[in-house]
Amino acid sequence: AKGGPPPAWLEAGMVVEVAMTEEGLVGSRYRVKVLEVAAQTAHIEHEAFNAETEDGEESEEMLREWVPFAQLSEVPPPPPAGFFERLKVGAPLEVLFDEGWWKVTLLEVLSGGEHEAAPYRVGSVVLDPATGSELVHVESADMRIESMRAAAELRPRWSRDANTGGWCAPEGAVPGLRVGGAA
Repeated sequence: AKGGPPPAWLEAGMVVEVAMTEEGLVGSRYRVKVLEVAAQTAHIEHEAFNAETEDGEESEEMLREWVPFAQLSEVPPPPPAGFFERLKVGAPLEVLFDEGWWKVTLLEVLSGGEHEAAPYRVGSVVLDPATGSELVHVESADMRIESMRAAAELRPRWSRDANTGGWCAPEGAVPGLRVGGAA
């Protein structure tokens, strides 16, 4: 919803994530620092993107812009202990790529030998677990990837539980995965 007061958790000085709306970045989330909170928007400074000079060159200054509150979210917690051991193929995850978090699906878990450092094969497509055929592209279809990733580059596709205020992962990720909030 556009407009209205800022979320109770949003304050100047904190680090949050912003949902990107620019072509080629749609569906990704990047870390930003909140500089100021106004009536309906927040002034943010990106950690990953530099501003441009008047002649289009990259500046040494970090990009600053005003964004609606709806594009901002708290930085989610790290995966809980045992998360990676319980992952199943088809789990909705986010992968760290070029300093941003992108929605992906777990395609395969590999082990041993050459896969020791990056045993998780993820992709930006959703597969039908019964047939292995492609069902639908996730929101980050602009960035179609398939790659091997280490656990440190993956996290649950967290969201806030409206009833408890705690963090929860989508159905199918890891059953019953919740962190914080009221019981």
